[in-house]
Amino acid sequence: MIHPSKCPLGLPSLDFLGHCITIEGLSPLPQKVDTIIDFPQPSSVKMLRQSLGIVSYYHRFISDAAFKLAHLNDLTKNNSKWSVVPVRWSPETIQAFRQIKATITIFTRPSYPVANAPTVFTTDASSSSTVDAGHTGDVCFPSRSNPD
Repeated sequence: MIHPSKCPLGLPSLDFLGHCITIEGLSPLPQKVDTIIDFPQPSSVKMLRQSLGIVSYYHRFISDAAFKLAHLNDLTKNNSKWSVVPVRWSPETIQAFRQIKATITIFTRPSYPVANAPTVFTTDASSSSTVDAGHTGDVCFPSRSNPD
């Protein structure tokens, strides 16, 4: 049995799992972006992991996310998951933390692929991927760092 109150149809936008889905594409919810912006500089590894978790959830909106998060991920190495060990901040890691907070505010809205149009997948150092002959747009940024 379908419950109409639980199945909204024909809406201009829909908030779902931390994202806003519209005809233009997918974007992070503004309140989640505000949470990232307002997140204080972590004082412990546990707090750093929490901030990296929410930022990593939105990595598809951040170009070169793995590269930008590398210095912060390095701070969590050799520490247990629940470690309250103080974070040893360096100028590079402070800059990386500030940069990722600034980057999430100017995210790129991924566009939807165009059906029946030629699609070109570009990897590595590309800044965008071609969706069809008349439209160039980013579909996603599947950025991952290589394990050591």
